[in-house]
Amino acid sequence: MGKLDGKIALITGGSYGIGFATAQRFITEGAEHVFITGRGQQALDEALKKIDIILFEVLLLLLTKLRFCEAVTCNGMIRFGNVCCGNEGYYTSLHTCCNGVIKLGNACCGNEGYYTSLHTCCSGVVKLGNACCGNEGYYKSLHTCCNGVIKLGNACCGNEGYYTSLYTCCNSVTKLGNACCGSQGYYTLLFVCCNGNIKLGSHC
Repeated sequence: MGKLDGKIALITGGSYGIGFATAQRFITEGAEHVFITGRGQQALDEALKKIDIILFEVLLLLLTKLRFCEAVTCNGMIRFGNVCCGNEGYYTSLHTCCNGVIKLGNACCGNEGYYTSLHTCCSGVVKLGNACCGNEGYYKSLHTCCNGVIKLGNACCGNEGYYTSLYTCCNSVTKLGNACCGSQGYYTLLFVCCNGNIKLGSHC
């Protein structure tokens, strides 16, 4: 039986030197889990190769930001993380707390977690997209919501969607152009509207 039987160890700077020697000693003393942190992937990989005792789990964490070393006290217990969810700690960069349970994501939709960069919450259900149209999700960069129906485009003309970079809406009908002349569309770069008639040029 070792002095550290059943213990969990976190050793910063454990990929070389005194930190690495400490990690090896903790393993031989019976630590159940040894966490080695460092800032260089190559050094961590080399440390893994040098550890010749495989009966114990060694988890190498590549640290790119100092916050991954943070610990927090949750109801009197020290936990890894920067905030608490009940008695457990978690990192807000990876997880969120939904009704007292840690979930992957940065926001909650009911009891589920999700990442707002990929999903949205529509009527209590996680959907792909960054906006809701009724109960469905969609990405505003590609679609729009016209009277509760998802359509291609970034604007609505009646019940239809259209892209304002190519079309305009004249009397509730989609037309080519960026302006209307009566019920017809036209591009102001090339044409002008004179008394309800489209003419080439910039002046009537």
